[in-house]
Amino acid sequence: IKIIQAGWSPCKDYGKGLKKNSFVKILAEKIQLGISHPSAYYGWDNEYGKGEQEVESFSTSQYLVSNAEYLKFVENNGYENPEWWTNEGIEWVKFKKASHPVFWIKDNTQPHGYKLRNMIEEIPLPMHWPVEVNYYEAKAYCNWYSKKNNINVRLPSEYEWHAIYN
Repeated sequence: IKIIQAGWSPCKDYGKGLKKNSFVKILAEKIQLGISHPSAYYGWDNEYGKGEQEVESFSTSQYLVSNAEYLKFVENNGYENPEWWTNEGIEWVKFKKASHPVFWIKDNTQPHGYKLRNMIEEIPLPMHWPVEVNYYEAKAYCNWYSKKNNINVRLPSEYEWHAIYN
């Protein structure tokens, strides 16, 4: 049952303002992870304990990968080409019979051929919103993007992720 709360509605900004996604440099930094004292904070079990790592400088995309960027992967038969996928990813694609992200709905009446299913409704695919995919899909996209652009692109480590958002 969907109950729409009074005074609340989903974002209606469906597709204007697509920005060119370029790479930005993240400087080297020592990153500490973990909760220092278990009784001091609420935390998930994987947050207890401490870890520290020196993260070397690296480049990352300025923005999260958009639906528009990911659509190029889909349109280039990304889900059909096992070259981009890990072995587990191939098994996931077969199991799900996936040909696009799970929240995309094929709809040829739409300008880009898809709608997006959100919590409340189906909307035109917002091209500038970040794409919502799982690890297997993100990894396959990185492999495809790397070969297409002749550069090495990969997902960040947990420490690198924290360096990006510190």
